[in-house]
Amino acid sequence: MHGRKRRCRRRRSLQGQLAERGLRSLRIFTQEDCIVNTISTMRCNVKCQASSFLKISLLLAGSSIFSSTAAAHCLSNKFYVGAGLTVNSDQNYSGDAKGFQIFGGYCLDIHKRFPHALSSIEVGYMDSGDFKRDVYTTRRGVTTHTTVSTSYEGPWLNWVGEYKLDPRAHLLARVGVDGGDSEGLMGGVGIGLNFSKWAQFRVEYVARQNIDSTQISWLTEF
Repeated sequence: MHGRKRRCRRRRSLQGQLAERGLRSLRIFTQEDCIVNTISTMRCNVKCQASSFLKISLLLAGSSIFSSTAAAHCLSNKFYVGAGLTVNSDQNYSGDAKGFQIFGGYCLDIHKRFPHALSSIEVGYMDSGDFKRDVYTTRRGVTTHTTVSTSYEGPWLNWVGEYKLDPRAHLLARVGVDGGDSEGLMGGVGIGLNFSKWAQFRVEYVARQNIDSTQISWLTEF
């Protein structure tokens, strides 16, 4: 009887060890799958943003050909205001966040010396919207789920340079500082389409310290 009990205990102990090893292996494989999926999602987000920016830029360039009544931006008036929507990515979060920005600008007189060049000083305010990610924690065999979120907002100041491809379409470049949650240097490139000498539509890709943004905006001079 004692021998049988010892054999049963050994079998149970061996079964328990195998089950525990199987559970540990399953947890390791699950964590590896989560890491792989997160990296794949981040790569997809970057490719999608680049693809969207390219498509919209080509559409604007094509549309400008047929806009024969447009005139160059920043020639008639000194001041302008604008607003736009942004699609933002953060390398620490797999999903994009959708936000907005508002801004105002002052046109400089560089075009008087360089006819194909325009420049201005812009100041604005940006809100990235909420980034979210799911966090799973396993403790003593129990898995809990929480959602972590963050957002970036605050003022920014930029110098904006434009090169006139023709009176309708401009190439854009900007550089400056973000004074908000993504504090630090920022810069971007894009294209602008002039619908009149008082209005311009822009598509830009802007990089900040913590986030990258694809943004569309509309501005009006006054």
